Parts: sequence; structure tokens; C-alpha cells
Amino acid sequence: MPQAFVPDWPDPERLLVVEDDDSLRETLVHTLSTVCRSVRTAATVADAEREVAQHPPELIVLDLGLPDGDG
Repeated sequence: MPQAFVPDWPDPERLLVVEDDDSLRETLVHTLSTVCRSVRTAATVADAEREVAQHPPELIVLDLGLPDGDG
């Protein structure tokens, strides 16, 4: 069986998951927490903007269709 490609870059320490679907957001947080020390979440564009201002992430996983605007 071929080995999976794993990029050789450092894991982000601060990640923001922006997703309005609660179940999907929880799954993403659970999975991404294995490689990132701090995973924060937001469910709307407004929440995401506040999170970015207060806790600047190194990486954002962004849902494109959010209830209060496009991601």
C-alpha cells in the first residue's frame, strides 16, 4: 500500500475553523486538534472577524457559505 504524502512544514499553533454547521464544526475541531495546539471556532462572518482581531490565527479553515455573508 502506498504511503500517504505528508507535507514537511510545521503544524500551525493557532487555527480558526469558521463553519456554521455545528456537527461539521465539531468534527473539524476534533480532527484538527490532533495537529494544532489551539483550535478556535466561529459560526458567522462577524464571529470570525472578532476572533481574528482578538486571537490572530496562523491558518483559517473557512466555510464559503455563512449565514451573514460569504466566507
